[in-house]
Amino acid sequence: MTDNEVKDKIQKEAVIEWYRKGGRGTIEAITGIGKSWIALRSIYYLYKKTGRKLKVLLLAEVLNRRQSFNEEYREYKRVTGIDIRECLET
Repeated sequence: MTDNEVKDKIQKEAVIEWYRKGGRGTIEAITGIGKSWIALRSIYYLYKKTGRKLKVLLLAEVLNRRQSFNEEYREYKRVTGIDIRECLET
């Protein structure tokens, strides 16, 4: 398995386990595993499961974390073709 395949597997398992626990809880993961992608995958997974647009609150401890999340969002969209904004209530 490549590093990306390992990360992909861990991310998918984290999302499914989070959903199985009622969409509650904290996901703890090491640096570089893709916590932003886990968040984006969770939004999309919940949207697909419920068929409802979501309200999401992003809390970031520093401004550059928000900026890096926006970069991850753009990369997620580029790689997956999924625009998470379509899953969100405005």
